[in-house]
Amino acid sequence: MFWNPSKLGALDRDLLEYFCCVASLSLATFGCNNAALGCALVRVALQGQTITAAPVLQALMAFASLHRYGLQSQALELKVAALGSLAQEPRAPSLGVEATLQHAATGMLLCSFEMHQSSSTSGHWPFYLGGVKAVFGACSTKTLHQLGSDVAVLLDWVHYHDVLARFSLLHWTKGGSSDLPPAPTDFFCPQVSKLPPPIFCMLNLLSQVCDAVSSSAIPLNTSGGVGDYKSFLEVLDWRIRSLSIPQVPDDDSRASDDTTLVMQLYQLAILLFLDRCFEDLIDQPVRTQQNIDKAFAILPQLSFCKQQFPIHVIGCEARTDEQRAAVLDVISRTEKMSSSRSLNYCKRILQAVWAQDDLVNGCNIGYREKLSSEINFHKPSIRLSNDEVYEADLILGADGERSRCRGILLGREDPPHSPGDVVYRISVPTKNIAEGHAAWDLKRRCSVNFWMGPGGHVVSYLIQHDILNLVLVYTEGAGGKVMYGPQRADLDEFRSKIVNWDPVLHELINVPGSVCTKWTLFQIHEVIQWRHESGRFVLIGDAAHAILPCLAQGAAQAFEDAGVLGAIFSQPVGRDQIPDALRVFEEVRKPRASDVRHCTLEQKAMFALSDGPGQEERDAGLRAGADHGLFRWLWEYDAAESGREAWEAFLNKAREDGIEPRHDN
Repeated sequence: MFWNPSKLGALDRDLLEYFCCVASLSLATFGCNNAALGCALVRVALQGQTITAAPVLQALMAFASLHRYGLQSQALELKVAALGSLAQEPRAPSLGVEATLQHAATGMLLCSFEMHQSSSTSGHWPFYLGGVKAVFGACSTKTLHQLGSDVAVLLDWVHYHDVLARFSLLHWTKGGSSDLPPAPTDFFCPQVSKLPPPIFCMLNLLSQVCDAVSSSAIPLNTSGGVGDYKSFLEVLDWRIRSLSIPQVPDDDSRASDDTTLVMQLYQLAILLFLDRCFEDLIDQPVRTQQNIDKAFAILPQLSFCKQQFPIHVIGCEARTDEQRAAVLDVISRTEKMSSSRSLNYCKRILQAVWAQDDLVNGCNIGYREKLSSEINFHKPSIRLSNDEVYEADLILGADGERSRCRGILLGREDPPHSPGDVVYRISVPTKNIAEGHAAWDLKRRCSVNFWMGPGGHVVSYLIQHDILNLVLVYTEGAGGKVMYGPQRADLDEFRSKIVNWDPVLHELINVPGSVCTKWTLFQIHEVIQWRHESGRFVLIGDAAHAILPCLAQGAAQAFEDAGVLGAIFSQPVGRDQIPDALRVFEEVRKPRASDVRHCTLEQKAMFALSDGPGQEERDAGLRAGADHGLFRWLWEYDAAESGREAWEAFLNKAREDGIEPRHDN
């Protein structure tokens, strides 16, 4: 590295070192050497004392802080400082040679900062990417050549993000995106790039596939137009298939094998994306299935795969439990790397797609359509992004706490909110808990242990036979830092929450191999009504009543929904009675779900009592079995019987009123 660390503060040096050794390796690239990219960014950040140098260093340290500690005040303050410094810079046309490179590096680091937060929480990354492209677009070719060797590395990084932005914006927007970036500029060319030729060609072919998918001028109004376009797609398909993937030389043969396999996986993913988007024109089901089989044969061979594009596209093809497990295993292996960014959002999307596959009951719905739809409550029907319409007698909105269905029903967005609680989780390998260790007894399979203390509570239990899971739910208050999904946390941070608690907990934390993560707990506002007035739509599960995990009743409440709903519809219910059936369902389930919610909040508060009279009263009550009644009420409830009784009571009341149900099917 070419800098004088004595000129930096201790905190700056620490974050800079972390960026070089760890965080830079998580930057999203393909075919680019992350170590070389990290070194290039550090050189740019520490190059001179100009007004354009400051934001690079600030953005670099913001990214390092985010990667190390998650989304918290230090990372946000450094990001804001970088934006402030960036705002003071001259505009693109007046940037000099050195300032051009520094401005571009700042923009890409801020783009990466947004992407690492998770696509579900931040949509600003395309703006930073567009700004970087504008900076390079204002340069002359001569200026680019004057930027030195680092420009090629940075251009390759921009090129990769540019192409994947085209896929992402097209993929997640109904009917394509009006903001789809233009095709990569002439600056991104083989003569400048340091990418291996197959990867450079692959990215350009993916960009061309995006152009084909997004084109609104497909000449399908004549038979000749259809034929010409089909020929174009077949040539594009042939060009992708014809790419030769060479064995990549590497001192580490395992890394070499992984690089080659990832390139093969990328090639197959592009083919599948093209085939699925144009399966009405590219009619080759046998070849498509062969590509799917090849992809799933590669997954178990991979040590990891940092590139989310092939995981997403191939994951959407997983139909069997074995295939889905293969995808999740690759994600798990990748996330265990300290240099990996979280793939939690990618995993959630795939699980949503798989749920749709399981529910469509044989209907062939493309993966783009599964993720973008409109609900007609009165029909009732669902219109997918490809304008296909699926009609039904009843629609169930079961899409989780971040429910899109709930927002549509309410007529406004209704995102989960944080009440100020966080979860710390420590995974302790049981093989490292030696006999005689203070926590030896906790290794028993049937052992679930519970600790209560000021501000929170801890639960321990075994998972997968070889991991002891230690979970702390702690109240930090409404002003705490919000983290969407698990973020790495320092073990000392966990220790600070349980000072003077049971020594066994502290001994557990000290077991070698323990890994700590942290995330924010969310809950939804209590929904006033779960059903639409049409009587043909109802929310169920977390979409209707997501709760905190302090009573272990989240999944149980979804099962109770299913039990009541199944019991009602297992009896004769005519189409004209569906609105009545949903009303009865809500009358049975909503009060109980509300009671469980309030009991959960009461339990959370009780678990977190500070030492004193309240805590002593709680302990005495627990010793006397004061909670037995609560758990009998929870566990002895028969959801199916409640549903049957309620529906029978409704039918009897209708008969008393002289109304005989019609069972039209």
